[in-house]
Amino acid sequence: QPWTLCIVGNDDGPSGNEWWFDNNQSPETELFTSAGVYEFNAGATLNSGVATSSSPRVFIITASGGTGTIYVSAKTAKATGSIGAQGWAGTTLGAYYAGAFNLNGKIAEVVAYDSALGSSDRSSLLDYFGNRYGITIGA
Repeated sequence: QPWTLCIVGNDDGPSGNEWWFDNNQSPETELFTSAGVYEFNAGATLNSGVATSSSPRVFIITASGGTGTIYVSAKTAKATGSIGAQGWAGTTLGAYYAGAFNLNGKIAEVVAYDSALGSSDRSSLLDYFGNRYGITIGA
């Protein structure tokens, strides 16, 4: 840490077990669906409270100093909390690293940074992705 990951794409919106990314570490760093919502885990799980949907989404995930944040097609964080000091390595996109779960959808673009982006940079990225892919970005 710190790092930021941006992912643009869609899933098929089922109630759970679709993996957007995962790594082969313990604890794992991952973005997935569970019980009908998007969740981010890097040692502790952050529930975004955003219902799964087949609509395209822009995810921005940050980790810095043991704190994680998830943004879902919005400039306001959906969840922030303690996640531990998990780093970033060995990433698998569109699946759980061990192959048990996959993404039933498409990933259009992935951008990674070795820093936790500030609000101005996040806002610019969300505007860019929203305009490029026709995704409505909330406040």
